[in-house]
Amino acid sequence: MTLFNKSWLNRRAAWAWLAGFLLGLAAFMPGIVAWFTSEELTLIYMVRDNPFGMWSGLDGIPGFFRPVVTIIIWAVYNIFGLEPRPFHLVNVVLHLLNSLLVY
Repeated sequence: MTLFNKSWLNRRAAWAWLAGFLLGLAAFMPGIVAWFTSEELTLIYMVRDNPFGMWSGLDGIPGFFRPVVTIIIWAVYNIFGLEPRPFHLVNVVLHLLNSLLVY
């Protein structure tokens, strides 16, 4: 087997990706099974009925513009309710996709 054998490089890259994925999963696992932080609960309660209500600042809190985050929180809340694991899994998957885009 030579150093430039493509099947060897592909196999090695696959093992490296698998190892990186498992290490990342192990690092994020405590956060996936944890309950919400106070900031997360505040965001969920601000967008649970109206995903655009947080941007208007009608609650006495100055609005800020995070459309993707707000819509994802609203959608996950309406699908799964107040269960923390789906929220955290969606965050980890989005981080993984962003990492792949950067790579």
